[in-house]
Amino acid sequence: MINWIKKLFNKKELISPQERERLGRLPKDQAAREFGVLLYELCVKQAGTFVNWELNRKDSPFKGMSAAIMLHEMLSVTFWLMKTQIIGNDQNLMDVIHDQYFRSFSSTDASSEERQEMLAHKYKQYDGEWDTISEHQDEFGLCVVQIMFGKDPDVQMREKLFWVIHYSHEALDAFVSLKKVWKKLKQPS
Repeated sequence: MINWIKKLFNKKELISPQERERLGRLPKDQAAREFGVLLYELCVKQAGTFVNWELNRKDSPFKGMSAAIMLHEMLSVTFWLMKTQIIGNDQNLMDVIHDQYFRSFSSTDASSEERQEMLAHKYKQYDGEWDTISEHQDEFGLCVVQIMFGKDPDVQMREKLFWVIHYSHEALDAFVSLKKVWKKLKQPS
């Protein structure tokens, strides 16, 4: 409870007032592109921090998992959360985020189009499992864990679910202020 209270009062802005002001002075298309790059960087930081923390915890249920597999799945989750909960259906902004992702993490196994299709498939899976009514995200957490580990149940499944769900809610809490920034950037001058 004490940690929750501390967190409540320690919300820090992800984008400084100076950066918001600078973005607001740019032409709308340039501001959107730069905002997309900022969002991408925030997603990577959020997912990377979680993966690093989880894989370095002694009692982590993710112990022994490939850091790359976990990072890419948590990035997919984070991009999806950004799309569905923060920026809405602005495909241009998602294209900027995805473009940054594909350039930062090049893959010789798949083309950009194939990688885009893989992300779209994951987003569709997440959409089907995210519970906006009760806001209990057990099925969503299970979906993400099964993508990473397969469908075979294991002893630590519930703990993995907990941490994926916890991460998702923490990311949303961290990103909530970005929704206002995006709405302001989209407003006509």
